[in-house]
Amino acid sequence: MPLQAEEAARKLYYDLSNKIQEELEVIRSLFYQQLQGLGTSFEKEFTEIVAEFRKQAKEKIEFEDFDAHFQLGLAFLEQGLVDEAIEEFMTAAQDDSMAFECCTLIGDAYRRKKDYTESQKWFGKCREISDPGSDQLFALEYEMATLFEAMGDKQRALDAYEKVSAWNADYRDVSGRIRALQGS
Repeated sequence: MPLQAEEAARKLYYDLSNKIQEELEVIRSLFYQQLQGLGTSFEKEFTEIVAEFRKQAKEKIEFEDFDAHFQLGLAFLEQGLVDEAIEEFMTAAQDDSMAFECCTLIGDAYRRKKDYTESQKWFGKCREISDPGSDQLFALEYEMATLFEAMGDKQRALDAYEKVSAWNADYRDVSGRIRALQGS
């Protein structure tokens, strides 16, 4: 929110990143307490806390602050709040400079939910916006291979891993994954 400044052309803004981090720490702490059965009957349900936090964040974070939405998406994903993370990444993806990474994270989030069809759709969007032959495209190919593997489609996984291996045989554990798929 702009603060009144002495100079008419100069505006100051609140830096909410620390506040967001503090709120996420409180949420994380309460979540683990509830998991361990240490919460009291006076505490709110975890879902209520998250809903309240999201409401406050929407009020304080400008829609066009794509970096803040991206960071919030990462925090939600880290906490296992996959649907909330997806929503934040979808907002952040509207910034062209973040679109590829956001689409990749959305695809990964859907994979975590075992919604493989939706995951493939988002990885497909990544293909559309990546440059042919780029490092990004091969990293995405690796992600697709792990998705195919999770789906039980060994041949498609092997084909994708082999593309990555032809680009860089030392990329992550691609050689080991190829051996494992060929041996099974």
